[in-house]
Amino acid sequence: MSPGPRPPHPCPVCGAQVAHTRLMCREDWYRVPRILRNDVWRTWCSGDGEASPEHLAAIAAAVRWVKDHPPEP
Repeated sequence: MSPGPRPPHPCPVCGAQVAHTRLMCREDWYRVPRILRNDVWRTWCSGDGEASPEHLAAIAAAVRWVKDHPPEP
């Protein structure tokens, strides 16, 4: 028996509901500098690197950057 679809989860920055296939909402994701977004993708390795120490570190760096740099009003 295969597991059912995974439910959405809250964006770690703003709390908006996002698909399980996404790290954060679109608005917050595109605030992350490209180099940090690339690190998240590179360490994910088409799913093979999911939850690896490198991938978790890349995710933490991306989330931390967005939280430390709120959008200007």
